[in-house]
Amino acid sequence: MPALLDEFLAALETANEADFAALAAAGVGDAALLRLPIPGVVGAAPVRPLAGGLYEPAGEGAESAIRAWIFPTNLLGTVRHATPEDLIAIAQRPPHRWRLRLGAATVLGAHEIERRSFAPARAWHRDVLDGPTEEPLALWQTPLAWLKAGCRGAVVLDWPAAAFDLLGIWTAIVAEDVGHGLDIRRRLRRPVPCPPIRVPAGKEAA
Repeated sequence: MPALLDEFLAALETANEADFAALAAAGVGDAALLRLPIPGVVGAAPVRPLAGGLYEPAGEGAESAIRAWIFPTNLLGTVRHATPEDLIAIAQRPPHRWRLRLGAATVLGAHEIERRSFAPARAWHRDVLDGPTEEPLALWQTPLAWLKAGCRGAVVLDWPAAAFDLLGIWTAIVAEDVGHGLDIRRRLRRPVPCPPIRVPAGKEAA
């Protein structure tokens, strides 16, 4: 299991002014960074794409390596003993594709869903302390769009895993455009897989 905190700290050490200039040029303001799971903190490092939408750290100049911004998707645990749920790497070059380190994260902005949920998981995050809200949930198509929106709302990273949480909110969902809205509706209307159903021996006949 990768030591996520150590990898993130290493990405912080390799981040430079060019990385932050590229982030600003992509439309991400300082206010957005203050709403990240670790406020105001973004790393940058070369990463190597792996199968399944994952990545691994790569050395400078390594073959197939790309420069990416890196930050935790969420924090788990208590305030004093919080650990990263996962790390996300967003390529600095367009189209700014993203990859996860472990594949454990399902959404960015999980706290925004928590605040609108009928059954919140009560995972620790500073914004959960703001309490419930009646404001519609903005869903973004990409992590970069979420960052550009000031980290307001959420972006789904794993639809099969996140669909149940989205179906459990009491507010409306705001999509980026009509096409995005139709895609959200299609994904949330997809039939729920049913587990195998069995009956005890001798009870087969009704």
